[in-house]
Amino acid sequence: MVSPFKLNDGSFSSYGYGLIIEPLNKYTAIKHTGGINGFLAHAHYIPEQKLYVAVLANSNHINPIFINEKLTAKALGIVLPEFKKTDVTVQQLAPVLGDYRIDENTLRSLIFENDVLYSKRTGGDKTKLITMSKNSFYYPNSNNYLVIEQNSQGQLVMKYFSGLSTTPTEAIKI
Repeated sequence: MVSPFKLNDGSFSSYGYGLIIEPLNKYTAIKHTGGINGFLAHAHYIPEQKLYVAVLANSNHINPIFINEKLTAKALGIVLPEFKKTDVTVQQLAPVLGDYRIDENTLRSLIFENDVLYSKRTGGDKTKLITMSKNSFYYPNSNNYLVIEQNSQGQLVMKYFSGLSTTPTEAIKI
């Protein structure tokens, strides 16, 4: 029920009966997220720390994942970035705007429209970003953030940190 399993195509799934097993920073977490008719919930269990954190909300206007990750980080001593808004001009943003290739079929685009910065992944909706600097951005009500750096080949690399991950998903600007 809580073990990753092999699918018929040979790939592995981390999903089992509503539970997801995945890395959470340097730990392994078993988590569950759910919602129905105005109620939302998110829970993390960290077996090696015997830690269980659950957030229940009776509103669709609260992000229990965001709150749960903050509480879990605090309990485990994980330091989160300081998500502090900084004003940046469009001229300062210009070098990092554009499309970044995640994989063969997926792009993440940074778009500046009507004085608002957005991130858009292939097949997804535009999501507002808040600037921390001219090359780092975070999503409102989330612990997810992006940092754009230049690699040794001179390419711009977008590093996407999700949740409490210390290992980013990387994408190269095209």
